[in-house]
Amino acid sequence: MKHTTTLAAALLGALPLLTACGHWSPGRAAATATGYVSHQLCSAVFVAKQDPERNFHEAIEPLAGSFAFLMRYDVDREQAEVRATIAGLAESRAVHRPPFGCLNATGTTLTAAAAPLAIPTASAPALLAPIAGPEPIQAGDPALRLALDHAFDEAPSGPRRHTQAVVVVHRDRIIAERYAPGIGVDTPLPGWSATKSVTNALLGVLVRQGQLDMNAPAPIPAWSDPRDPRHAITPDQLLRMTSGLDAGQSLHDVSAFDPSAQMLFVEHDMAAFAARAPLAHTPDTHWTTPTRTRCCSRASFATWLAATQAACLGLLYLNDGVVGGERLLPPGWVDYSARQTPGAENVGYAAGFWTNRSSGYSASYRIAAGMPADAFMARGSYGQYVVIVPSQQLVVVRLGPAWTTRNDRDAVARLTRELTQALPSR
Repeated sequence: MKHTTTLAAALLGALPLLTACGHWSPGRAAATATGYVSHQLCSAVFVAKQDPERNFHEAIEPLAGSFAFLMRYDVDREQAEVRATIAGLAESRAVHRPPFGCLNATGTTLTAAAAPLAIPTASAPALLAPIAGPEPIQAGDPALRLALDHAFDEAPSGPRRHTQAVVVVHRDRIIAERYAPGIGVDTPLPGWSATKSVTNALLGVLVRQGQLDMNAPAPIPAWSDPRDPRHAITPDQLLRMTSGLDAGQSLHDVSAFDPSAQMLFVEHDMAAFAARAPLAHTPDTHWTTPTRTRCCSRASFATWLAATQAACLGLLYLNDGVVGGERLLPPGWVDYSARQTPGAENVGYAAGFWTNRSSGYSASYRIAAGMPADAFMARGSYGQYVVIVPSQQLVVVRLGPAWTTRNDRDAVARLTRELTQALPSR
């Protein structure tokens, strides 16, 4: 199994060599590794109601590789918390605090008791009519069934794909869906960096309400001084990841020494940590993938959502930001979201979405593999996808911890191709 640097390998392999402080500290890297384990298992057990052993085996052990045997974890269901250790070097604790999910509680007295904020229990009526019933929709077309078969196929020699959910929406209705054993229509699953697209939607709502200007200085108190070189950073630059902040690089490597990984799994206040990051480049001159915008980070970090909820996110963008006849996103916002970011052509990144509307290598590769040229997608680490194809009125959701190369991109491109080929017969 070919991989980039793993959390444990980066940590343990470098221990004899590193004595530096800051994010290069071995102790901080160890805390990142254990923080990853405790937080992910906490979310899997208490948010998604999954078996911890299965989740560790499928979603954590492959990342740790041969060092997984050094990791230990304990699930305390009575206290709604998970503790994790690695080789006696660090211990981390995560607690479940509904409705906020799991929080890093290492070094604090934080418990799963009363939530810090009161959340109203009443909610407004849903704008979107049900796109399917309470039970999974079985594909009636043989071509659709075969496409889903391929999506769940596993190579005998590995690496494993662990497809957990596939949902296919055509013309605003689910026409096919399938789930792995133990996963259902309501099971929350991790979206990882697909959360960038959720953040895009939140920002779009604020713009629509007149509360945010994407091209004005970002409303971040730590940068409010006009003499601060970060004062000029805009929400657009944060969303497009051209802010110039020195906040790490998570596109290719998964490392316990990376500041973005430490932000996610060590810090108690991720927004404050990101706001402290200095500039590495003048804004709008370099593209990198450290973090999503922090304007809404508390509301959208590491979204866990059911595959059908991910499909509804796709429908919001498929239908130009309109839900149930009500416009939630500004006119033109969807095209803005799918528009190529200058400097990110080679990877095909837009504004919180990855896009085929680019002449770069990645977009050309995806198009050649079967994704239509107008497609764009929410995409998260380890194979999380919400593919939106306006020309086909199609949304394709694929979730699950894949350990294949390129985050299972080839299999998702094949799935999209086979679905688009099957649609004309319906």
